[in-house]
Amino acid sequence: MPDERVIVIMGPTGTGKSSFVRNAVPPALCSNVRVGHSLQSETSEVQPIGWVNNDGVKIKLVDTPGFDDSRDGVTDTDVLKMIANFLENEYRGTVSRVTGLIYVHRISDTRVGGKSQNNLRMFHKLCGENSLKNVAIITTMWDKVTAEEGQQREQELRTEPNLFKPLLEKGAVMERYDGTRQSASNIIDYLLSREPTTVQIVRELVEEHKSLEETAAGAELRSIINALLEKHKKEICEMQEKMKREVEEIRKEMMAEKIKAEMEVARLRKQLDDLKRGVIVREKPGVIDSPPEYNAIQPEDARHGRDASPEPGNPGPPCPPPQRGSVTRCVTLLKQVKSSKKGSEVSTHLTRRILAFADGLESSVKLAQRRRSELQLTLDSESIHYLRQSMREFPDLLVQAQNVWAEAQESIQFAVNDIVHNSRKPKHHVFNGSARKRHEFMSRVVEIMRSIAEDMAAVEDWWTPVIHDSKEMEDAVDRVGAKTELDSSIKSVLRRVLLPLTMYCNAYASSVIELRNAAKGI
Repeated sequence: MPDERVIVIMGPTGTGKSSFVRNAVPPALCSNVRVGHSLQSETSEVQPIGWVNNDGVKIKLVDTPGFDDSRDGVTDTDVLKMIANFLENEYRGTVSRVTGLIYVHRISDTRVGGKSQNNLRMFHKLCGENSLKNVAIITTMWDKVTAEEGQQREQELRTEPNLFKPLLEKGAVMERYDGTRQSASNIIDYLLSREPTTVQIVRELVEEHKSLEETAAGAELRSIINALLEKHKKEICEMQEKMKREVEEIRKEMMAEKIKAEMEVARLRKQLDDLKRGVIVREKPGVIDSPPEYNAIQPEDARHGRDASPEPGNPGPPCPPPQRGSVTRCVTLLKQVKSSKKGSEVSTHLTRRILAFADGLESSVKLAQRRRSELQLTLDSESIHYLRQSMREFPDLLVQAQNVWAEAQESIQFAVNDIVHNSRKPKHHVFNGSARKRHEFMSRVVEIMRSIAEDMAAVEDWWTPVIHDSKEMEDAVDRVGAKTELDSSIKSVLRRVLLPLTMYCNAYASSVIELRNAAKGI
């Protein structure tokens, strides 16, 4: 029985491998070849087609999938296994010998991209140096380019060291395939004239007993996969950074909307405050209404029945510092929740609300610091220019700071209601030791949270006389019109506002970090 000549055709997906096979085989066998008309792969496995030519030579032309197979679930490793198994089986047979290897490339490609270069490197490693004399590199799609473009690209392919030059120097040939039967037949006839060869991957697998991974082609594929892994890891990092930036931008936009809404709330609250104050009759021009004195900070005292502060030059009781009880109790409660086995039942109600309070507190300290800096600059410079500009740009800074405490108090009270609702005391017949301990723990948590809400309400009320003084300061600045110098009455009210702002910043400067550290790990 005469030997069967095997010619294997390889190359990237969509280069025209199956079209070449269809023109190379006898017309009667054309229906056995499926040809695609897109860049999607039509060859899902190694497809050999055999016939006997007019000279009585048995030929087997083998179509293979590309290493960039476009179908889901087919990897480059799968393609390498398919080709390696086929070549090894042909080698172990008694009549088939590999006579030729064809590599297909589109001349219409303006550049040889990464996937095409990966295919070429895999082809080179599969063949090995000794089999390159049996290789024909064919260029397709000549009808897609002008003669000048095709000739220029062909020359680049022949001379570039990272393309076909190394293969041509070791005996490979480069031929044009114009899409006709005659052109395909000429290429097949040339390869039939070559002596059979043993490709490198077969020699490594059969004669050197290497694993697929240890072969040159396997090592090359591993290198390609590792390079792709690094590329995609980098892309993931870049996408994560982009997502962080976009999330931060969204957060800033939402914060701007939140501030806008807070300012509207502040404006409306100020209207209510002005409405409560009613009409103030000034007997003497230039006399500033006296603010409430700071001799107590109980909620009822802050809202009702406050006596007027002493006149400038006759200072009364000093402004008391704001209470820090709410922060201290929040930290204590978070520690108890973290250390208790039953803490998980309330952590969802508690932790996110306290962290939101920490964010709001941080914002309120920044607002107070801004206004304090402006007041100090005004006093130091003896000019109300900076203060007037800030009042125009940020009219309700202190009301926004007060709102933080109002919202935090409301949030904590909601959490108390949720916990109370979810922790109803069970009926006596199931109120065993474990249930009693749970009920006692929940009761302690609720008691502390109610104390926190009361402390927050006290600080909210603490802001009321500060805002009152701030309003008097704004009125005084408005009364001086276009003048920029400070008079004694404005300096007095400036100092009355500056003192509590300084104490507020000092009291809560480190509170945000305390709260966030206490919430870690819950």
